[in-house]
Amino acid sequence: MGKLLITAVLALVAGCSTVPAPPEPTPVMVIAAIHSAHKEHPRYSYDDLFDAVSSFSPDVVAVEIRQEDLGEDADYLERNYPFEMVELARRYSPRVRGIDWLGEELEGRRVPERWWQDRSWVKRLERERSEDLSAGTPKADALQKQQSSILEVASAASLNDGRYDSISRAYYRVLAEELAGTGYARLVAFYAERDRRIARSVRQVVENNPGRRIAFVVGADHRASVVDELARLPSQSLLVVPVR
Repeated sequence: MGKLLITAVLALVAGCSTVPAPPEPTPVMVIAAIHSAHKEHPRYSYDDLFDAVSSFSPDVVAVEIRQEDLGEDADYLERNYPFEMVELARRYSPRVRGIDWLGEELEGRRVPERWWQDRSWVKRLERERSEDLSAGTPKADALQKQQSSILEVASAASLNDGRYDSISRAYYRVLAEELAGTGYARLVAFYAERDRRIARSVRQVVENNPGRRIAFVVGADHRASVVDELARLPSQSLLVVPVR
């Protein structure tokens, strides 16, 4: 009887000391899109982008569309978002998540018709800056030329290998310096806030989908902020898969 009791106690102690296996890391892939430039690009077409997403076999696809707009009709989405984002939302519904942010003035409301042509202060300032000869940004322009040289020959793999991201970080830092104190500094603040909001949504998607395969598809200029946000998460909780 005593031997049986000792054996049972030892088995109980052994069971209690068993350390549970850590959860599997969440596989994520961040894919840069080039919007309308996909249409005639020799090495990075729309199909190349869609193939990069499908080859990852995602459980969740997060796109550059506001979450509140995902239920809107095709005409509305096509007026306000790039073709590839709308197409991905269609292909992967209901596995799609929206991570974009378009400004405080649009929070909680639909984007009005002709917003981008007539009513958006961001687009107005961008047009004014493009015509303002006194608003030169030579250092930022030089970095933008480096971006263009990468885009011209980009493939899905090369645009996502980190080189473009490094230039993007430098570009927005230098642009902020060169436009500081001008009427266009507000633009740089908006760009930074949009990236911050997208990054926050990226974190939420990861936290809400542990262990699931998540593809994030964003414009190339936003990829750096997404990658940086993922790097802030515990490394053991993520498996960042490169784009091939």
